[in-house]
Amino acid sequence: MKETQPKSLFLWPREMFAPPSLFKHYVYLGEMAGVAKKYSDVDIIDLSLQNISRQEFISRVSDRDFVFIPVEVYTARSIVNLVEYIRNQTKAKIIGYSTACALNPGLFANYFDYVVASGFRGNAIKAILQGDFSDFSIDGNIVNTKRKPSNIEWGVAPLDQMPTEEYLKISHNEIELSVQMGCKANCAFCMEKIFHPASFVEYRPIPEIVNFFETNIYDRYFLDATTFTIDKK
Repeated sequence: MKETQPKSLFLWPREMFAPPSLFKHYVYLGEMAGVAKKYSDVDIIDLSLQNISRQEFISRVSDRDFVFIPVEVYTARSIVNLVEYIRNQTKAKIIGYSTACALNPGLFANYFDYVVASGFRGNAIKAILQGDFSDFSIDGNIVNTKRKPSNIEWGVAPLDQMPTEEYLKISHNEIELSVQMGCKANCAFCMEKIFHPASFVEYRPIPEIVNFFETNIYDRYFLDATTFTIDKK
């Protein structure tokens, strides 16, 4: 008998204005949902660009086992209220990850079941879905990288489940893809050393990038990389 997959929801909170840059919506939300789609039944809601009723929201949240929320500094305050509301609608575990959680995991540990503080986000999401934290250490409910995994989880945003048409209106038909993570430098102004404390650079496999270009035809492409020119080849 085939084991039932867990159900996950990836949720972007409402922002005061339509975002001027969408790379976090594609990469932090969409691509992480793409990783989770390998291991769970995935739903995606982007409240910054989708107008849905309270009844629809409750319906889509209530049957999930996990709710993943990327937390940015500029959405942190609204997320606290959102998490409290979700807890009244579902027994799902609620997970916070992304920039604000990496900057101050202790603060967000008060609100989430898990807070991803460091490490490859995709691998942390897989670990939470499967309950296997061998590559991570857990202090209370704060998840940190313990070692670099042998297999980096790269995801592709499931554009058919996202408000892609609305994204494209804002970005003038530009689509976005992450192609590199990590850095060997230690610049004081950069978040990368908090996300990934070790000194390394990881690249998305080139065949995956080529396939993305061939299957997604748009006017412009934004390639998200922390240190794009470190390898000139």
